[in-house]
Amino acid sequence: FSVEFGITTLLEVIFDTTGGRVTGSFSVRHYVSLSSDLLILELALQGMVVFCMLCLAVDQVRTFLWFKEEFQLSPGYASASGQPVQVLRQLKLFMQDNFGLLVVYTLDVTIQILIGAFLLAIFLDMKLAGPETERLIWQLLDLQWSGGQHSAREVLGEYVETLNDIDDHANYTKSLEDFGMVLCVIMLVRMVIATEAHPRTSLVTSTLMRALGDLMHFAIIAMLICWALSVIGAWRYGNEMGEMGSMTNAVMMQLEAFFDPPSSLFQPDRAALDPSWNYYSFFVWTIYSFFLLNFVLAIILESYARVMNDISVSEVDQDLLRDMASVLKARVMRKRLGWPDPIQVVHALQQSERPVV
Repeated sequence: FSVEFGITTLLEVIFDTTGGRVTGSFSVRHYVSLSSDLLILELALQGMVVFCMLCLAVDQVRTFLWFKEEFQLSPGYASASGQPVQVLRQLKLFMQDNFGLLVVYTLDVTIQILIGAFLLAIFLDMKLAGPETERLIWQLLDLQWSGGQHSAREVLGEYVETLNDIDDHANYTKSLEDFGMVLCVIMLVRMVIATEAHPRTSLVTSTLMRALGDLMHFAIIAMLICWALSVIGAWRYGNEMGEMGSMTNAVMMQLEAFFDPPSSLFQPDRAALDPSWNYYSFFVWTIYSFFLLNFVLAIILESYARVMNDISVSEVDQDLLRDMASVLKARVMRKRLGWPDPIQVVHALQQSERPVV
């Protein structure tokens, strides 16, 4: 603990003997208690997050009311009114027709709950950080290693117990950081899903959805090839190279060759001792970098071309700015001329026997 700067440093050294030999690793983490200006800034940022959460909560309520109005305007609701069984059947049909929207709505509500829990945990952790750090540090400083009433063994036990408490607090903080990272990834996925609101901004999601089936079948073939090459490499070179000493290591080398060619496949010293390694590494590099990687690109490009073709043939397609201007213009004209609500227009078009573009 640095008294001058108020920084607590945790050094963790790990010796692993599970692999038949001792391997060492270490990690260093630094912690500082928020106070004065830093604490005010942190609370201000969290206040902004809370404000955004309240705005999103209002939007969730509006979305729920929209679902309720849609359900009441759905065909068959009027005839089913007053009959619980018929209402439940109608609700089931409504949920099937709007399954995608309901999933997104459920995801939004879940994200709201998780963000609220995360902010509460962070706030409590920050509130207790200063007193807890001071308590633990003073426990270490107050230990009497000699001349005290306790034996050296008891003092050592208190010392280890305090270190365990420090490690528990550090692990709890790390778990909060991991939870926050997962939450950020979920929100990133939600932002990408939100781009489906307009055809021009939904290129990523539309392309991935079209390519999903082909990518899944490609992944099956790729895993089969990776497993076969890993078996060959571990069997032939496992007793000579640590990188191929197990199936796990061999698979990791294959993945490294796929994402970062040529990775550690090309080893001049190894090739000089065993020329067969040249043939194996070149074969693996060719399979991953030349064939599999280009197959992935071909699948994505073909799906992207199909998405762009659908957009180009659409008779109602406009760019995002013109669509935004049209929405604002329609809102003003609806107020001035008394046009019906868009929900009612959509339902009327759906019930119409004429084809709708």
